Amino acid sequence: WRIKLLLLLLVAFAFNSFLYIFLTHKFNHLPNAKKPHSLIDDLKPTKKARPFGKLGGNVVYSNSDYRFLDANDRPDIGNEVVAPVIVMACKRPHYLKRALDSLLSRRTSEDKFPVIVSQDCNDQETELLIKKYPVYHMKQPDTKSMLGYPAVNRHYGWMLNHIFKDMELERAIILEEDIEVAIDFFDYFEGLSPLLDQDKTLYCISAWNDNGLPSFVESPTAVYRTDFFPGLGWMLKKDLWDQIGSQWPEQYWDDWLRSPSIRNNRACLRPEISRTYTFGAEGVSVGQFFNTHLAKIKLNEIKVDWLHRDLSYLLKPTYDGANSWFSTKFI
Repeated sequence: WRIKLLLLLLVAFAFNSFLYIFLTHKFNHLPNAKKPHSLIDDLKPTKKARPFGKLGGNVVYSNSDYRFLDANDRPDIGNEVVAPVIVMACKRPHYLKRALDSLLSRRTSEDKFPVIVSQDCNDQETELLIKKYPVYHMKQPDTKSMLGYPAVNRHYGWMLNHIFKDMELERAIILEEDIEVAIDFFDYFEGLSPLLDQDKTLYCISAWNDNGLPSFVESPTAVYRTDFFPGLGWMLKKDLWDQIGSQWPEQYWDDWLRSPSIRNNRACLRPEISRTYTFGAEGVSVGQFFNTHLAKIKLNEIKVDWLHRDLSYLLKPTYDGANSWFSTKFI
């Protein structure tokens, strides 16, 4: 009986295997059969991807304007430049594609805002992707293995020192590979940029509001001074790096920038409605607070004419004076 039972089990197994192969072959040849996932699919926009303008996520760029910057090279920058935009990249090519498509589709002028991708991690797929875009490309040269926040800090420290000391750039806008930008992102920075020159009590301009949930924001034209460094799309000047570069920490650079000794009683400017949106569910922070908070931050959808607005109220004497009047009258 044991032999009969064994034979019966073998027959049942063979029948199930045949049935599985038959059905798999049949359904894989249907018109709507789902194909195996691949990196190429990662590099295509998904239905969950947020729209970022008429060009969308299917833009095909010519790489004729791609240029690699070696250690002694410098981007071609004319007098009309507002600020080069540095995109920090590592090994998330599907994220980087979405970020670059958003950035280049929103860019108002190539001369005013040249884009430089700063690559760490020596990832080949990321490098091949960068070469498809009309951008400058530079690579963090230290190949010593390093993970997590120390690796992020090493990349940031090298990048900032390279652009301000070696390339001698005057200012820059810093983004990461998991950030989309709003329709008026570039006009926002162009309009507010002169305030960094006029007001020495400012040390950055940010496009991000940490509290920018839809229920907390309303005005697309409102901008505030803040003692808290917001990050996630920010502009700084060379003179700030000259002051703090030699003290660069080994990790948690953003918290370090918020420390009183580094902030030195200075403020950043930030909008009421964010001009950046992070979709970085994967990364060094392992998606911490992404679903519960970051993914819900509102991205501005109204184009504001920042170049013709009077922004002088953001200068410290005027801003403090207005707040003093409000406190006297209503508090």
